[in-house]
Amino acid sequence: GIWLHRNEYSCVIFNGAPDSMFAALFVKSFMPLRIAYRMTMLGEDDPPAIRKIGRLGWLRALLLRRIDVAICTNPAMAEGSRDAGLDANQVVTIAQGTDVEAFSPATAEQRRAIRERECWPQNAKIVLFCGAIVFRKGVDLLMKAWPQVVERHPNTMLVLVGPDGDNHDD
Repeated sequence: GIWLHRNEYSCVIFNGAPDSMFAALFVKSFMPLRIAYRMTMLGEDDPPAIRKIGRLGWLRALLLRRIDVAICTNPAMAEGSRDAGLDANQVVTIAQGTDVEAFSPATAEQRRAIRERECWPQNAKIVLFCGAIVFRKGVDLLMKAWPQVVERHPNTMLVLVGPDGDNHDD
């Protein structure tokens, strides 16, 4: 698809590292496109991880050097990208933002109402895990450590919020 529409766009942004990005990087010399690559997950689609994927990981890592910009969501991704051979001028960090108007701390009254609605003790310390319940998120480690937390802080409650790993990965 990119080849057929190569003259319609000046830039293509790839989210993650799909095969189509590597195909575009392979034929980049013949296309007037700038290619931006936004990494989505440290250890999954950053340059050091890509180098380790399959028999052709080394080739994919080499092709990544042809991108125009690598967009990292945290400093660790940026450091790994530079260590993997991407030029420092190609690597930018754009942190994932949060709308602080929509996601701000609850007032005391809102907290009281939430605890009442959820039947949680008003005086308990709440520890919240929010994310997919999948292995790579470390929920197993949290569950293993939780008895020690409760032993030291008996008035503590753990709340897990998120989809299970069967249908979602984020």
